[in-house]
Amino acid sequence: MTIPYWISTELKLPATYLGAFEFSFALGLIASSLYINAFVRAWAGRLKNVLFGFVLLGSSVMAIVLMGNIYMSILLAFFCGMAFIFINVNLSTLRSTATPRNYRTRMSAMAGFLSSLANPFGVAIAGWYISLLGVVPFTVISGAVVVLIAPVILCSFHLRRALSLDEVEMKGYYEKTYPAAFYKRGQQKQDA
Repeated sequence: MTIPYWISTELKLPATYLGAFEFSFALGLIASSLYINAFVRAWAGRLKNVLFGFVLLGSSVMAIVLMGNIYMSILLAFFCGMAFIFINVNLSTLRSTATPRNYRTRMSAMAGFLSSLANPFGVAIAGWYISLLGVVPFTVISGAVVVLIAPVILCSFHLRRALSLDEVEMKGYYEKTYPAAFYKRGQQKQDA
């Protein structure tokens, strides 16, 4: 939301530049989905891939508004798209693989619901902060918050462990780690 607003209000450019920005972002999504994410995950592992995604996304968002050059911003949009895939594909794989089979549909529905529920509030809050701080300071702060998610992930033992497992070991990780979240007392022993 902030980048289109920045392009139209701060740079005062026509919508074609926004289209080029979005196209570059989409190319980053496609290239990362097809090739780059698998290469980085095989080379560095799922945990480092996710951490790199948060750092790349936050840094690119900050650089877009700080550089003030639309052509560099369009290039950086490609990296934002790549980073988005690094984060979402790996965390979605974790969520679906680590969740017990009987709960996967509920877990996916819950994640989608919470995301959809948060979006309008996020847009309203972002709009308020943009009017208070300005689009550039707000976007820089937002990018810094995204970068700071990486150390938070490193502080979570279970998330670090889960993201360090391969897909076979990851299967049922939540059930093994948090059995009380999925079963009432004694139910797990009865089901076994």
